[in-house]
Amino acid sequence: MLEKRKGESRMIKELDVYDLYEQLVELGLFTHKELKLLTSINGYNIETLNNAIYARYGVGGMKLISKFLQKGEDNNER
Repeated sequence: MLEKRKGESRMIKELDVYDLYEQLVELGLFTHKELKLLTSINGYNIETLNNAIYARYGVGGMKLISKFLQKGEDNNER
């Protein structure tokens, strides 16, 4: 099981699992097929999605999503 970093899991749990799932696909971080497989095995919940993010990218979920969203805002300003 992956370690939870202080304060991080609380921030991620504030998101709805459906919204986080869709955000991961929209940002191109995972495909629907990948997430469907992971959630079928480990359960459709925030912890599963956060663990997948950490396993693939080595950073916590909110940190990674914030970085991608910020990049998108920077690109839109140009």
